[in-house]
Amino acid sequence: MKKVIRFLLSPSAPVFGLLVVQFSLLAWIFIRFGLDYTAAFLALMYLSMLLGIILFDKAPSSPTYKLMWLWLFMLLPLLGELLYFIWGRPGLFKKKEKHFAQVESAAGAAMRYSEQTLQQLQSLDRGLACQAKYLQSQNNPLYSGCTAEYFGSGEKLLPVLMSRLEKAESTIWMEYFIYNIESSSWQQIEHLLRKKAADGVDVRIIYDAVGCLMSLPADYPQQLRKAGITCYRFNPLHFSLHIRDYGFINHRDHRKLCIIDGKVAFTGGVNMADEYFGLAQPYGVWKDASLMIIGPAVQSFCATFLKMWQIVSRQPVSFSMVICQSTPNAQSFCQPFDDTPLDTETVSQNAYMNVLHHAHRYVWITTPYLIPDHELIEALCLVAKSGVDVRIITPGIPDKKQVFLVTRSYYRQLLEGGVRIYEYQPGFVHSKLYLCDDKIAIVGSANMDYRSLYLHFENCCALYGGEIIRDIRQDFLDTFALCNEIMPGQQQFGNKARLLQIMLRFFAPLL
Repeated sequence: MKKVIRFLLSPSAPVFGLLVVQFSLLAWIFIRFGLDYTAAFLALMYLSMLLGIILFDKAPSSPTYKLMWLWLFMLLPLLGELLYFIWGRPGLFKKKEKHFAQVESAAGAAMRYSEQTLQQLQSLDRGLACQAKYLQSQNNPLYSGCTAEYFGSGEKLLPVLMSRLEKAESTIWMEYFIYNIESSSWQQIEHLLRKKAADGVDVRIIYDAVGCLMSLPADYPQQLRKAGITCYRFNPLHFSLHIRDYGFINHRDHRKLCIIDGKVAFTGGVNMADEYFGLAQPYGVWKDASLMIIGPAVQSFCATFLKMWQIVSRQPVSFSMVICQSTPNAQSFCQPFDDTPLDTETVSQNAYMNVLHHAHRYVWITTPYLIPDHELIEALCLVAKSGVDVRIITPGIPDKKQVFLVTRSYYRQLLEGGVRIYEYQPGFVHSKLYLCDDKIAIVGSANMDYRSLYLHFENCCALYGGEIIRDIRQDFLDTFALCNEIMPGQQQFGNKARLLQIMLRFFAPLL
């Protein structure tokens, strides 16, 4: 039953439903027009293509995205346009976009920027400063004087997270894509949160309604509120007479944030369920990456959370945040950033592309889902052909078999472009990591797939220099030792698997 519900909520469901409707419509045309069926179908297809071209006026520039929709317009004349209007067309949610823009503007106005910090980074490395300057142009300040600790697995993260939560004095804010009420890890954390709320700590929780559909009860916010914990769902499912409300389901809150007392922040790929902490192994050994940040950069994490809090609670918030003191002997620069699908800026993808463009020696990447668009593929191959050591770690045991089949379909093209591919043999790797030239790392929630880079609300953190870069590099080296490197020609697929790959890859922007 759970699989059926997940399918009904997936992007594939409306495509399948419209195919049924389309074939029924074609059958009616055949019966109605008899021998004129071909002419009627061609006229319908040409009209569909014309409408599609008009609708493309505001479409994203990705050729992969446009090509997929053009084929859908031909396969589903008129109905394809309806699907695009609901799920694929920018500008459908003008009121929501305006509201989000106002919240973003208010948060940006409250942020504190230091040109001196940017100049300090520029004096050390002009390439790193280019990345920092771009992110700062998107209301993501650069900070110095922060302490950053890296966790290469959920097992290492859990005791530190629990310890910090136990020490909370005033606030605990959590925003995650998945919470699982049946997981012992979340049960421990929830018990502690209830205790803290009873002691007067301001505990707030945000979760994605679709991400937690099968892991939390429908009345979970009410349950927590009885314990003094304020909880809201992002984008809950509900019946509506407005078609735009169903289209917005395609956007999900995929962020991972825990902020304690406005002084300590945790982020990365870990959700609130046992597999992420290594307490369950549904797909072998689960590997994930996280950060703990202490210092002024926590201001940006607070702003990210409060922006979403204002959206889900529909209550005004104050973005006047206390600036944490710099920590002594901090050697790295830190720059948290977030991403929203409701503007024209693909911040996460641009940050990834900037790392590639400024690489001189190596770029090492870890991603659970490798479904890059045309621009990212070209960038990866160009950098590899330029002599840079480009490596990508993907899972050895997938959590989604169809998505993994699509991931593997990109291997040949990337290998021919000089990119090295490694599959993590012990199990599933869920980390989202970029590491370049022992100088810069990005850790966060954004996968290298279309949904993360174009459709989800995400958050990441760029780190420039310092001991944490060495920690992340060592984790990569340890992980490479547990991987199987894929060699050119090694991946062989049967005709059925290859045909399925072609079909799934064609619909990659919807996966």
